[in-house]
Amino acid sequence: MKIFIVATYPAMEQPIKLLIKKYKNIEIKYGIGKLEEGLKLAQNAINNDFDAIISRGGTARLLKRHLEVPIIDAKPSGNDLLKSILIAKNKKLKTAIISYTNITDGATEIIELLDLDFKIHYIKDGMDLTSLLIKLKSLGYELILGDSLAVEIASDLGFQTVLFQSSYDTIKNNIDYAIMILNQINKISIIDKIKSEFFTNELSDYCILLDNKIIYYKFNHFGKLPISFGKIINIKFNYESNTNQNLKKNLFRVDNFNIEITHVFLDGKTYYLLKFTEEKIENQYDGVYEFKLKSNFLPVKKSSAMKSIFSKIEDSIRLKKAIIMIKNNNTTLSEILNQIECSSQKYNLYIDMKEFNFSDFFKLNTKKYTFILFNNIIDPQDILKISSLQQNSTSIFIILLDSECLLTKTSIDLDYFYIPNTKDRKEDLIQVFENHINYYHDNKGFSALKVQKDIFDKNVNLLDSNLDYLIEVLIKTLAEVKSSTISYDDFMSNYKDNTSIGLDIVTENKSLEEIEKEYIKKYLVREEYNQSKVADILKVSRSTLWRKIKKYNL
Repeated sequence: MKIFIVATYPAMEQPIKLLIKKYKNIEIKYGIGKLEEGLKLAQNAINNDFDAIISRGGTARLLKRHLEVPIIDAKPSGNDLLKSILIAKNKKLKTAIISYTNITDGATEIIELLDLDFKIHYIKDGMDLTSLLIKLKSLGYELILGDSLAVEIASDLGFQTVLFQSSYDTIKNNIDYAIMILNQINKISIIDKIKSEFFTNELSDYCILLDNKIIYYKFNHFGKLPISFGKIINIKFNYESNTNQNLKKNLFRVDNFNIEITHVFLDGKTYYLLKFTEEKIENQYDGVYEFKLKSNFLPVKKSSAMKSIFSKIEDSIRLKKAIIMIKNNNTTLSEILNQIECSSQKYNLYIDMKEFNFSDFFKLNTKKYTFILFNNIIDPQDILKISSLQQNSTSIFIILLDSECLLTKTSIDLDYFYIPNTKDRKEDLIQVFENHINYYHDNKGFSALKVQKDIFDKNVNLLDSNLDYLIEVLIKTLAEVKSSTISYDDFMSNYKDNTSIGLDIVTENKSLEEIEKEYIKKYLVREEYNQSKVADILKVSRSTLWRKIKKYNL
């Protein structure tokens, strides 16, 4: 394995020399040069059979356009950017930043958080940097913070300069990344050879064995190995004992899984493919669905209401009692379920008791689920049946009810609790909002980073709104604002708009299913039947939304 580093400024040389001594089993060489000079260094390295090139800034972009080998862009880390920005800040001079976007990706947020008046200019191909710097000088700018190209020209024009440098740790991380990429490329080339022998079409769930080790796997539906490694080795042993052909298929049945095993000889080694299939549970029983939670929001537990509910949940789990909750809002319910699911790799099971035949429950393999969620219970005796089964189950049973009415019809007093409403969670709300803001900033690229802290003090009537509705308003606001903070006025403009378009639904004398159907229909109409948007608003997966649309004939 051979890696070449194109250093774009002389100070990169010292950490590179130290790192070359550290990686004794890998050939690492370097040269100093930027842009066209760096391209020549890289081309010469490729001619000498180097496998990957590491560089940064405009040079890395140029190499990616002209070379076919892996190019690792050694972007400065957040710590690197912060260190350079603080050095510039301490000089107390009028400062501009000039750099390629791949150098300063994180600089904008740091500058906003530090409330610095640094003007950022991004270098584009063909840009006349000298003219830009002369203009900045005429505007009174004294210091240029940037990459090596901008700093070199600025220094010649008499500016003070600070360079965005890549630290020892950053360069080391990029060498490690290059090694990982090259190992993966090598592994992929081997796997591609195996696939060409094994596969006639794409598979979803399988693993490949070599010397009793799993060298490659893909589990789209199971999240992890569906059966134990010991059982896999046993299948391989049984397969070996009854085959002596060059290529033969055999089918095994283990733990409700069909495992098809095949082997092939490549380069003097024997590779085994095990393909896993399981009939979907929703195809076997009405009203039963496997799922994993879409949201990653862990609960905010500042309020006494949330502290109390989690104390009760912990007691129920410890005492192996079913968790019985009276529904209020899906946002808090999602937080609770996320905490229960936590880091488990297992799926969960949703059972709609209106559609499910409870006598089939004993046919289910409940051990494979973190929790089982029972909804739409009609018969109060079913609550007692579910509660009695919890004692002997490794899964956590969660019963959702619309009200406590059914509980009053049971012969036994059962512990239950209400999911806290918006008013009960006042101390949690800003953090709940900011959890959503961070998610949409990271995953959707929205600008906002925080919300005005006194939003609920300015209008206490907001606490009377359903939390799901407030989150919907927040998401709509996130899509519109361009500043880093959502102000009270930003939020309230959408709050009024949402109220005025008729999304409030009269719930009196309506069943939960009727209310759900009406909500889904109104959101579909408002979002012009964009199912992705509606699924995001309702915080469900697209497949769940699709099933609801089909169920309600929408």
